[in-house]
Amino acid sequence: MAFADEFVERRMLKFACYKCDHPAMLITKKEELEVNEDGSKKYKVELACPRCKATDEFILNDGAEDVAGIALNAKKEPDLNKVI
Repeated sequence: MAFADEFVERRMLKFACYKCDHPAMLITKKEELEVNEDGSKKYKVELACPRCKATDEFILNDGAEDVAGIALNAKKEPDLNKVI
């Protein structure tokens, strides 16, 4: 199963909030963008902190399947194995 299948709305990602350092962010939206050269779909994943309501986003399947891009605000790459 591809990591993209794990990223569904209302699940949590163990990824510290850039603003208040809460240990997990809520996945609020997964938007399909385009198809990569390897045939995988590229997604924009939007996150929200359940504590301070700060938002962040990153690209899932960034150029290839199971590759995460750098988060816009946190400036780090999420660990795709930490969806809960």
